[in-house]
Amino acid sequence: MTKEQWDGLREVRKRVADGEIRLSVSDKGGEFVISHRSLDREITELRLNDTSVYSHSTEKAFLTQGHKLNALWVSIGKIAKLDKMLIRRLKLDPPSCPDFYSLIKTHKLSNGGEKSVKASDYKIDQSSAV
Repeated sequence: MTKEQWDGLREVRKRVADGEIRLSVSDKGGEFVISHRSLDREITELRLNDTSVYSHSTEKAFLTQGHKLNALWVSIGKIAKLDKMLIRRLKLDPPSCPDFYSLIKTHKLSNGGEKSVKASDYKIDQSSAV
């Protein structure tokens, strides 16, 4: 890399470390996505406030729901006469909360859309992984 490229890389790393920007990868194509931290927070909050997908919960309520689902799964498995080992392997014990990944869909940005400061202009891949 050239001296200018190394300087640019150092500046990006410093700004990430200072919390000024977020550096991520797009959901397709693997392009680097650099966004101002405040815009990143707005995008995330906008998506997490979508009550058709997410809701607030306590740890106790989450674990209780997980236990109820496991009990239901076991009862359905027994009624269907599934093998006990299969039923045991498919239980979520203990249940784990999925992580939220916000990957910007760069291929869905309209022409010049990458310069927008409105969180609603950005489409994201709302992946969840356990």
